[in-house]
Amino acid sequence: MRNIILIWFLLINCGTTLLTKQDYRFTRTALEKKDFETAVKLFPAEEKNGFITSMEKAYLKLIQGKPEIDELIRYAEKIEKRVRFSASREIKTFFYVETPEGYYASEHEIIWLHMLLSWGYSLRGEYDKAYVEAKVSSDLLSNNWSAEGRFDDPLLRIILGGLWTLCGHWEEAQVDFRVAHQLDPKLTWALRLSELSEAPKDFVLVLGGTGPEPEWNPELELNPLRGFRSLDFKTNSAKSRLTVMDANGRIQEMQITPDSSNWYKRHLIRDNEIQDLIKDSIYGQTIALTAVKEGGRSVLGVTAGVLVGIGGTAIGAGLIYIDVKGGGSGKLAAVGIAVMIAGIKKGYEIGEEAIDESIRNTKKSLDISNEYRFVRFLPEYAWVIYSLQKLKAPLKIVNQNKTLSEIPQTKNAVIVSIDYMPDTEKK
Repeated sequence: MRNIILIWFLLINCGTTLLTKQDYRFTRTALEKKDFETAVKLFPAEEKNGFITSMEKAYLKLIQGKPEIDELIRYAEKIEKRVRFSASREIKTFFYVETPEGYYASEHEIIWLHMLLSWGYSLRGEYDKAYVEAKVSSDLLSNNWSAEGRFDDPLLRIILGGLWTLCGHWEEAQVDFRVAHQLDPKLTWALRLSELSEAPKDFVLVLGGTGPEPEWNPELELNPLRGFRSLDFKTNSAKSRLTVMDANGRIQEMQITPDSSNWYKRHLIRDNEIQDLIKDSIYGQTIALTAVKEGGRSVLGVTAGVLVGIGGTAIGAGLIYIDVKGGGSGKLAAVGIAVMIAGIKKGYEIGEEAIDESIRNTKKSLDISNEYRFVRFLPEYAWVIYSLQKLKAPLKIVNQNKTLSEIPQTKNAVIVSIDYMPDTEKK
């Protein structure tokens, strides 16, 4: 049975073009510059109509204010009844979706799917549909299928509160702001917001960050295969302090939310839990083959280095012997000593270079960060301001006296403005 599963997995991967970290580099660079048009234009086309790319493209459009969610709607209909629940030692209980293309979507990604749809429907003015999708997100966050270890998150709660407000359901928004404070008691502003009897006159939500990227971080664990597969998610986000200034010059400091790091920690854990059999089998073979190949390369390299060193030593010794036996001036002996030293040095360099090359090749073979599957570009945190009085548009998002973005006048009925900031550290 184990072999059948392994063969099936290999056949699936051979017949499918899956995107890697390198494939996204141009889109990521454009997104860091807030060049949305280029980011979408350069989005890799090799993997189409799957869960990951449908999510990523929908998000890249929505942060421009474009509700182009038709592809995501079709995909959501395909996986409507595929939610599964499971348990693990580390996180107690988690849920996931097994997609038709064989990807196991994680908790925050499934919730984001419905949040993106709610956002898109609201931008289209289809508020009843937006309500339904927000309700699904809320249920996934709130269901008590386990007393311990269920997934909940203050960042998702705050954004969902904004989406409830956007589609006109303040009472539901109050619940999410209240829960966000319960999850993180430092969010006193969220508690105050939840206590308002009616929605504020203005609510600005700015999504921040270009999303983390995985990096290989091999560690020694009880399961050596798990150790080699260990990844860290790295970010270059700045978590800047932002303010909002309206047309009357009124300035408010924006509140920053907790970040999304817990999403990816759980993603890694449940990825190991779900795919241990398949990945450990394949990865174990990779380790074995790489160890044989690179071990042999190291031995040959070191052997060659030793031979060079021995050869240089022998030649140098011969020159010294000739000089001594011939009663020479010592010049030939000096040359012999120089040859010996050069031979030993060169031999050491050959051996060292062989070992370094083997290390580089081993890392290249076993580093899975380039192929790791997850939904990219999602926000790493958000900023929020709300006002009990209507702010005069346009609203300027400001950092250190520099205007980063401008939010134009919205329709009178719309009190929620959603914007986006890459907010990356300068390199």
